[in-house]
Order: sequence, then C-alpha cells, then structure tokens
Amino acid sequence: MDFLKRLENEVGYTIYSRGKDYYNRGKAGNFKLYGVEEEYYGEGVRNLEGSVKGSNYLNYKTEVIFSKDEVLDFNCSCMYFRENVKPCKHIVAVAMAAYNLVLKKESIEKAKPDIHLDFLKNPMGEKKNLIFLKITPKIENIRGYIDFKLDIEIVTKDKNYKLTNKLSKFLKAYGLTSFDFGKSYQYNPATDYFQGWEKKFLDFLKEYEGILEKSYYGELNISTILSNKFSFDRLMDILVEGNQIILKEKSLKEILEIDVKNSGSDIELAFKNISSFIQRGERTLLYLDNGTPIFYRVSSEDIEVYKKIRQKTSRSETMVISENNLPVVINSIQKMAKLELSESIKKKVYTPKKIEDKIYIDSYNTYGLKVYTKRFYDGIYEGDLDGTIILSNALEGYSLYKDVLKDYQNNFENNAYHITNVESIYKFVVEGIPELERYYEIYYSEEFKNKSYTTASYRVETKVTDILEISFNIDGIDKDEVLRFLTAVREKKKYYLLKNGGIIDISDTSELDDLNDLLDIAEVSKKEIEAGVISRAKNYSYFLSSTLKKIKNIVLDSEFEVMDRNLKSISSKEEELAIKKSFPMLRDYQLYGVQWLNTLKKLGLGGILADDMGLGKTLQTIAYLALEKRELPSIVIAPKSLVYNWKSEFEKFAPNVTVKMCVGVKWEREETIKSLKSGEVLITTYGVLKNDLDLYGMIPFKEGFANIVIDEAQNIKNILGKTSNAIKEIKGETKIALTGTPIENNILELWSIFDFAFPGYLGKHTTFKKRYLDNLKSLKSVVGPFILRRTKSEVLKELPDKIEQDVIVELSEKQRKLYLGYLEKYKREVEANGSDAIKILSCLTRLRQLCNHPKLFIEDYKGESAKLDALLELLQEAKSGGHRVLLFSQFTEMLSIIKEHLKDEFNILYLDGKTKIEERLNLVERFNGGEGDIFVISLKAGGSGLNLTGADTVIHFDPWWNPSVENQATDRAHRMGQKNVVNVFRLITKGTIEEKINLIKDEKSKVISEVLDGEKRELLKMNRDELLKLF
Repeated sequence: MDFLKRLENEVGYTIYSRGKDYYNRGKAGNFKLYGVEEEYYGEGVRNLEGSVKGSNYLNYKTEVIFSKDEVLDFNCSCMYFRENVKPCKHIVAVAMAAYNLVLKKESIEKAKPDIHLDFLKNPMGEKKNLIFLKITPKIENIRGYIDFKLDIEIVTKDKNYKLTNKLSKFLKAYGLTSFDFGKSYQYNPATDYFQGWEKKFLDFLKEYEGILEKSYYGELNISTILSNKFSFDRLMDILVEGNQIILKEKSLKEILEIDVKNSGSDIELAFKNISSFIQRGERTLLYLDNGTPIFYRVSSEDIEVYKKIRQKTSRSETMVISENNLPVVINSIQKMAKLELSESIKKKVYTPKKIEDKIYIDSYNTYGLKVYTKRFYDGIYEGDLDGTIILSNALEGYSLYKDVLKDYQNNFENNAYHITNVESIYKFVVEGIPELERYYEIYYSEEFKNKSYTTASYRVETKVTDILEISFNIDGIDKDEVLRFLTAVREKKKYYLLKNGGIIDISDTSELDDLNDLLDIAEVSKKEIEAGVISRAKNYSYFLSSTLKKIKNIVLDSEFEVMDRNLKSISSKEEELAIKKSFPMLRDYQLYGVQWLNTLKKLGLGGILADDMGLGKTLQTIAYLALEKRELPSIVIAPKSLVYNWKSEFEKFAPNVTVKMCVGVKWEREETIKSLKSGEVLITTYGVLKNDLDLYGMIPFKEGFANIVIDEAQNIKNILGKTSNAIKEIKGETKIALTGTPIENNILELWSIFDFAFPGYLGKHTTFKKRYLDNLKSLKSVVGPFILRRTKSEVLKELPDKIEQDVIVELSEKQRKLYLGYLEKYKREVEANGSDAIKILSCLTRLRQLCNHPKLFIEDYKGESAKLDALLELLQEAKSGGHRVLLFSQFTEMLSIIKEHLKDEFNILYLDGKTKIEERLNLVERFNGGEGDIFVISLKAGGSGLNLTGADTVIHFDPWWNPSVENQATDRAHRMGQKNVVNVFRLITKGTIEEKINLIKDEKSKVISEVLDGEKRELLKMNRDELLKLF
C-alpha cells in the first residue's frame, strides 16, 4: 500500500478529500524540512513543518513526521485537532506536500534541522547560480473593460529578461532542460536555481500548467489562472510573501465612497469610485489609483454587497431615490460605504445616543401569537420622528430578535411575526421569550397574560368514611374541560389547547397515565369527571389500592392506610389459638387459610380460596363457618355429585354445626329454606338453586345469608349463563368461591367468579377484558389480595406423603329407586336362602354395580350415574391443576363406560386382564414418560406389580373391600421414586352398601376379607345379623 493510500485509510475519505483540495489550491506553504533522531522513530524519518490557510483565513501551524511509507505522527494548531486529537484537513495538506515535494524528489538531499526546504540541493551539489523573479502587477482599461495582468521578468546578475510571453514554453523546460532567453542568456537547470517565493511561484505555475488555456493568439498565458478565484488567491499569497504586492485587509465601508445630495425633489446617490474596482479571487478587490493597482482583501459579506452594488450601477454610477425612502436607504448604505452628506441633508439627520428595542406580544386569533417590536431613540418612539433621518449602526437588536424567532415556525405579515403552529407557540413561550428577555423589555397584552402555557400537573386526595371518596384536580383545567383534556392525554397528543387559547404540554404523560388508569379502572362517569369527585363503596378501596399507590401526587387518607394494613394483617394470636383448639387437625397452611377467610369477613370482603387439589379447601371452609358467630345462616352451593360429601365432612369435622340439605322435592326444599335458623348451614346444588331462586326470598332473614360458599366455582365461569346469574342474585354478606382452577380457558372466567365474590370489583367485563387481556401483571396486583392459592410444592413440608379422602356421592333419583328396589329384593332372597355364601356374594356384587352404574347389568338403562358425574368433576379439577391420575375399578365393564365418557376430553391409557405382558410394560413406560392424563386400570390386572410414579393422584371408583388390596393398588403411585404428595380419592355412594362397609371396614376388616375371599366356611362363622348389616 503506497503512502497516499495509507493516508486516506488513516483519516477517512472526507478529511482526505478536503485536505487534498487544500493542497491543490495552494493553501499549504512555508515548508521547512527537518531530520529526526533515529532512536525515536527509526532511520529515514523526517519532519515537515508548514503553514495552512484555513477557511476562516487564519494560518495554522502544521507538521507531519513521516517515513517513505507512511505518516507516523502529526500536530496542528487548529481547533478541530485540539478538541478531537485526530488528523485534520490541514495535516492531510502538509502530508501531501511531504509526498509530492520530498518523497517524489528522490534526488533531494536529506535536510538538516533549521535549513529552509527551498535550499535543499541535489546530491551532486552542482547548482550555484541563484536566479530571481520580478513581478509587476498591471491594471489595463481596454475600451472601458478593466483587466488585471502580471508582467513577469527573470532577473540575472547581468540583465532582466521578459518571461510573460514565453511563460508556457519556459514552464515546459523548467527544472528539466535548458531554455534560451535571446543570445546572451540561457537558463540551465543544472546550474541555475530559484529559491523562496520565486520557486513557489514557478512550482505553482508548473503544477497548474495543465489548466492554462490558449489565448486569442494561440499562445498560453497566465490570464486564465488569474481569472480563477482559487488559483488567484494562491498566487496573491505567494506575491505578498515575496513583497511583490501589498494586500490590505479592509472593510468595504473603508474603501467605498458615496455622495448623498439633493436632486430637485429627489435624492441622488453617487458612487464616486465604484468603476475603479474589480473583483478577483474569493475576497480580493483591486482598485486602480492613477494607473497603480491597490489590493484590498475584504470579508465574504462585503464581496456580496459589492456585487449587488455593481449590478445596480452597471450603467450609471449614480442612483436616484425618493426623499421618502432616504431614512431607510441611509441606514442601509451607511454600513457599506463612507457617506458624504450635503449640508441640506445633514440638517435632517439625527444620530441618537441611546437606541432601544422593545418587544410586544399579543394574542392572534384564538391560539396564535403576534410578536412585533418598536424602536426607541433616546426614549422617543421612531414613529414619532417622521421626516427625521436616523443615522445609526445599532441594528443588531433587530438581528437578534429575528435570530430567536426564526427557530419557531411563523409568518411575517404587517410588520409582525404570527406564530400559529401549536408546538412553535408553546416552545416560543417557554424557551424563546426567556431568551428574548435577556436583551429586551417585553410587553404582554392582557389577553396573552390570561393564558396558561405549562406542563400538566394534578393532585388526588382520598377520604374514607362509610364510603370511599376520591377527589382530583388538574391544574389550569376547568371542570368542563377535564374530560376533553384526559381524552387528549389518552390519545397521546403532545399539546392540549385550552378554551381560552392557552396550551398545556402533555408530551410526557407518565404521571397523567396513572390518573387515567385510575379513572378507567374505577369506570368513572362523565358526571364524576366533571365534578372531580369519585364515590364508591368503602370496600372498593382494596380494588383501587395498587392503582392509587402508583400515583405520585396523591394524599391518602389515614383510614385508607389502616384498611390496607388490616388486609395484610391476617390474624391475632388469640384467634389462632381459638382455631387450633377447635380444629387441632389443621395444618399450618390450613390454619392460615381459615385466618384469611376470617380477615375477609371482618373487612366485609369476599375472596377466592384456590388451593391445589387435595389441600383441604373444604376443611378450611368448614372450620371458618363453624367458628363464625353470626346471627344469620350460611349456604354452600356445590355440584350435585359433591353435596353429600360436604354433609359428610361437616359431620366428621364440625358435628356441632346444624346442616340442612336442600335437595329433595320442591315443597321439601321450600320448608327447609323457610325453617333456616341462625348459624345453620344450608347445602344445595347449582341446578337446584337455579330452580329455587324464587324460594330464597322466603328466607326468614332480610339480610340473606351470612356466608355464600360456592364449591367448584368454575361452574359459574360463563358470565351469561343462567347458573351464574342465579348464584349472583342470592343475598349474602361474605361470598367465598372455592376452586382449584380460577382460570381454565380465559380471564373472563376469573371476572365471573369475582363478580360473585366481590361484585363490581373488576368493573364491567368488556372493560376488564380490554384492560387486562395483555396485562396479566397488573391483573395479578389487583386481584392478588383476594385470591389465596397454595400448591402442594409450596406446602410440601407440612403434608404427609399420602392424603386420603372419601368423596361421598348421592345417588341420582332414578338410580336410588333402582337401588332400593333391588336391596329389598336381595334382602328377601338372603333371608330365604339362609347362610348361602355364594348367594350373599352375588347379591353384594349386584348392589355394588348399581352404585357404580345400573347399566352394568341393566342393559337398557337410560339414566345417569351420580358416581360417574362425581368422577368427571374430580378429573377435570385434576387436569386443570396439572395432576395425572390412576383410576382403578374392579369391574372392566365399568372401565369401558368410563373410557367412552372420557375419550373426547382426556388422553387415556388403558390396561386390563387382556393386555399382553409386553404391552403392559410399554404402557407403563409411556405413562411414566409423560404420555396421557389418566391411566385407567382394572384392579385385578394392574393392582400390583406395576411402578406408576408418573401419577400423583389415585382414584378408586369402587373401593376394594379389603383395605390391603386397595392399598396395594394405591402403592402403584405411592412408592419409591415418587417425588410428589399422592392424593387418594375413594368414591362412596351415600346410603348404600359402600358407605356401610366403609364405616365398619376397620373393625370388621377380617369379616369383609372373608366375604370377598369367598371362603364359605369362614362366612358360616359370621352371624346372620352381621351379614344382613351389609344390606
């Protein structure tokens, strides 16, 4: 990679291109070449210093240290380099000089320190004749056209020789071959040399030789270079260096003269010397003074003014204006020229000592602003000085005023700036006006002062008495504008336009969004928004708690804080001891659950107990109801298959509580409802309650129930369902929902349950869905305090490794009639046949089949099976909770019926006595590997010998009469390798042989075992009364 390519890669294309342009335009010069010490940079490294003229016409001292391959180090005095310490365009320009003037001239001897680059000699040291140049600038006026030329001469010790007409030919020979100047002198590059400015001059011409154009006579000359502004400026710099010309830095006003005098009723402006000027280069003016050119360098702004004047005076050096325009013209041209005023005009001119601008701001239409200025001279308004010519240079005030206003979109009309863009108006008020106030007095109209230009701020206060009252106020917003303002915030507009024309900045809506959230969640009405007050039930405080706490500008009532603490403070030590005394069997998490329910009751709230399947939701609720001392009854609503299970659990854990079943015929149910007493518990089903809605108006308590408990609360998940609506019509103080799966399919199911437990808490279901469907984190914070859910993994340390539970099922009406009919029939047969063991066993089996499903031996049975319905309830809860189930039955025909009912909703694996050994092992591996929701197993075929630890729930559809056999089946899941607590459920039909045997199986296990073992001799040892007890 060569020197220049490395340089471009180092500095980047942009800096490289600009630096190259500077070098080509001759902005780099005054070079000095030095050697450097080898110990620092190595052999062959040199340092080139130079001066580079910047775009602001300042000269920057620049140096590069370089080898034959690359630039090694650099420095520059420009601001860019000092701030960024990166190569600048000036460094690139000097680096290109190093390459072109040093590295490409391999014959030049390495420079010694402090020796000027132009004194470098070739290795042979042959040059000894120093040749000089003489440049004479000329300005010629040819038929009114002024032209600038250079007369160039070569000066030897003997004579001067004209070079101007031979320039083209000489440049071709320069530095390469000899060139004759007549007979007496021959230029020889081997012995003759130039130095200093002369060498720079010729080197520059040589470099630009390719751009010289042919003259009219076919010869190359210097005119083309002089007509190019960049090359002209470079040549002028070289000639100034060689003292061939004098270049004066002046302003246009210092060199241009204008006479101002009366011409009849008008005014004549005479530009005295304008025709004697010509422009060359970027900023150079040449002035012909009696044939002698004078060179002036002026500013770029002055050059533009000069061009305009030349345009207007191209035909005549005088200009006539109306006397009315004289003040404006005078103040305009006094900055660009020396004015010579006639005596009559001088009398009309006033030069003030103090000039002051004042700014006036007024409303324009409704929202816009009108901004204008008035100028005062020595305290006198300029409008009161008509006919007086104000001679002043103090126009900066106007300039600053315009500079500030140009940043704000406006329209200038009728000597005023009109700002109508809303964003520009607001920014001008909050940013532009403070900037102008630093320099001007500003006067505001009353209409403008009455407007508000600010950011939005608000304040919220809460007051809790018998109701929750939330008041809010938005600063600067009238009540009738609040709704429109909040809509603008919600629509993410940047500004809100007040009715009086003021503007509120709402671009940062972070705090306003919190207020809008509050109003949305509380579902406030238009009337409430306009009033600035929201009134809700006291308990609504809990719903709004998390939302209110997010609001920064809020004052919370002390009572609100107390309520919040009460919700978090579950129970006292005394209450805990009282619960433990009455219900010592409660585990710690169950004790907490009872305390949580008590807290909700005290606070007048409802809630959802959503513990995992098998953790004792029923027991916790019974303990809560049993301990409550209220003057009202309570009601438990459960699926049909579970109502008697509730009754059984009350009898087991709270026998002192009077429980009434509301499940008979309607007149019986009516009597039951009418006869309810304080503290009693009514148990009914969802279906029955839906049909009995009219009866609940007859309850002898106008307040309704103390507690309404719904079990398997997912039964009311359909917000439009008749069951859901019926449940929500029952009057009650505390409403408790029990479910292991508060959400099965969508969040509206949770809304429906909350609509029962805490009506109105989550607002309208349409708003709820819109607000929380994609914002579950916020939903959790809102409902969290009112849902208590523990999973088995969370309370694992408190649990035994196996939890057993009997599920008591009431036979359906049709099923009960069949059962009672066959029971009487079998009693008669047993009595008639005496102690025939085979007959007894046959009768017992038929009765058990009737408990399971009458279809097991009555083929045309069309009714339902209560136990099958209860099974479906259990399985649905298990699946929703992520549990996997082993389902055992002694009857393979029953397993077939179960499979048929479950196939559409569950993934089932099946094993019975017909399953081959290889297939059995495959099924076990698949289930333990995670396949299937339920493993349906024949008790005899799979009750032993299988390892099924992939399940954590065991259901005995028809409990085995021998506990050891039943336990052996349970142990398919409850064995080594099981990491979870195992739930064991036995489905037992109420008032049947199953219930009786379950009650006596412990004390009579031997008897039952003998019966089922079919040993006739052992059965004969049982007395007749004991056998008949089984019927």
